Amino acid sequence: MLELDVILIPFLNEHFVSLKENQIEVFTELLNESDPDLYTWIMGFGQCKNASFNEIIQIIRKKMSIA
Repeated sequence: MLELDVILIPFLNEHFVSLKENQIEVFTELLNESDPDLYTWIMGFGQCKNASFNEIIQIIRKKMSIA
């Protein structure tokens, strides 16, 4: 999904190195979710039911000025 590429590629390029090891693991797991779900959660249109993803989603939203 192009919209996710526009958000996630710059996030990876600019902020990935600043993530803690456990955040990297969760981020990697998050990327296995469906594109529509990722878009919904990252854009704030819906809440992810997996609590372990919520921290990294908020980091992405904050770093990419979506929050």
